[in-house]
Amino acid sequence: MAFLSRAERRQAEAIAHIGYCNPFLPERLQWERQALGDRFQEGAAVISLPSTAADETVVFRNFLLLRERAQELADKMRVRVMDGRCTREEDQRLYRETILFSLYGKYFSLVNLSPGQRQSAESRQYDSCWEPFLKDYRWFLSVDGVELPEYFDAVHCFSIFRQLDRAFQHIFVFVIGGSMPMARLRATIWESIFTHDMGRYIRGVYKTIGEITTLITGPSGTGKELVARAIGLSRYQKFNS
Repeated sequence: MAFLSRAERRQAEAIAHIGYCNPFLPERLQWERQALGDRFQEGAAVISLPSTAADETVVFRNFLLLRERAQELADKMRVRVMDGRCTREEDQRLYRETILFSLYGKYFSLVNLSPGQRQSAESRQYDSCWEPFLKDYRWFLSVDGVELPEYFDAVHCFSIFRQLDRAFQHIFVFVIGGSMPMARLRATIWESIFTHDMGRYIRGVYKTIGEITTLITGPSGTGKELVARAIGLSRYQKFNS
């Protein structure tokens, strides 16, 4: 029996792409549509902070559906892994990526914070997330039949997730505006932190990216300090478990 059905494979492939794409670019929508199918909620192409707390549920509604879909897939896939049905390299990759997306959505992500907490640079108590995160990480990934790359360990994953969480928070919350130029600016800030290749960044570029200088230009009063702040507060820091 196949590890994934055709529909499940399409969903897992889309979730894997979403995990590595720039969240501020509208290109992410094609992968959200593929993952969610007819559950996909149409909306603005630009992710931006809304003017009211009530509207925030609209901004994150597809992410919430994606998180639910990833968790459903993760539970099904783990059973099949334990049954010895995850032997192909591609299947193992899709399993890992689905688990990662599910863990990030469960323990990180701004959807887990109140609007007031999102405004704070120290809004999340990461230490309290570590033990439950580690338990789930081991449950899904420390199992026979799943080969993990050398760079793939719980502390590094947690450290990357924490960085992603902080970067998204400082860009989304403080660099505001619903226009496409503002979306491109947020996307550029994201790339200045993670480069255009998130996979390569996770595998090793994170070690040296802090040595690269970012030049921020623009007229007075355009918010250059907000860009500098977002970059400065979003650097990789290894979590001390």
